[in-house]
Amino acid sequence: MTLLKNLFLLMRWPNLLITGISMYLIRYAIFIPLADNAGISLPLSRVAFSLLVFGVICITAAGYIINDYFDIKTDEINKPQKMILGKFFSKSQGISLYISLNTCGIVAGYFSARATGYPKLVFVFFIAAALLWFYSVSYKRRFLIGNLAIAFLSSLVIGITWLFELFALLNAPMDYTAMISDMFLFNRLSWFFIIFAFIITLIREIIKDAEDIEGDKVSGSNTLPIRLGLKTSARIILVISFLSMLFLLWSQYLLMKHGFTEAAIYYFVIQALIYYTATGAYHALSKEDWKNAGTMAKYTMVAGIAGMELIMLGFK
Repeated sequence: MTLLKNLFLLMRWPNLLITGISMYLIRYAIFIPLADNAGISLPLSRVAFSLLVFGVICITAAGYIINDYFDIKTDEINKPQKMILGKFFSKSQGISLYISLNTCGIVAGYFSARATGYPKLVFVFFIAAALLWFYSVSYKRRFLIGNLAIAFLSSLVIGITWLFELFALLNAPMDYTAMISDMFLFNRLSWFFIIFAFIITLIREIIKDAEDIEGDKVSGSNTLPIRLGLKTSARIILVISFLSMLFLLWSQYLLMKHGFTEAAIYYFVIQALIYYTATGAYHALSKEDWKNAGTMAKYTMVAGIAGMELIMLGFK
């Protein structure tokens, strides 16, 4: 039982759960209601969609494992009490798990891609796996590149869901034609959440680098907080947060314009969470302060994605 518990901790099961829920939410809260309005069923079957979700979760879990593999020395300084790989699992076991999960993810991704009628979409899985490898080996220690890579991969969770559903529709001309008048919302709502996930993840990644600055210095990293200092990093978080609030305000106007009043009002709560995250980072004086700001950023992400449920009310 302990072995299974440690395996789930190694794979960051809460994050994997959030990943799966996010993908199902956008399908059932946005895509299916839009298809219902058009009088069609989504061409991508439930089985094919489940394979897509499973594939994404496997690739994500593999990414966490390979990140821990190359981070053992750093984690001994930053978070020794949370170490799993190198303590409960050997490095060779970690590599075996990494290969197995990537293989399962790519196979599942291929069958899901084939169901859309565009099997070449499986290359998105190869790209994600490669990015996670290079992030762990090199990118995470380079100025801003690691932050941008993880922000992109986080937004890809929603992006790949939109992409597969879109190509499945394009492969079913009758269904696509029936839904043509709803494609504006299909794309606009998807990109709202893709951009939202990118921005909030970018903020959180900079905060995490600030929290882990001591261990990162030992490993020779050149992260944003190390290169520019904690105070400048806090100012950058403040600027990004301000821009994200402007983006949200514009999006709220569009949501209101299209009849999603409940969701538009709800995102004022997300505005407040972003504000508290930014001010928490700006006034951070200790590792614990940065950790609290990072936790607030994570709550902001989860709460923002959960807003899809309120968008669903706008279709009724």
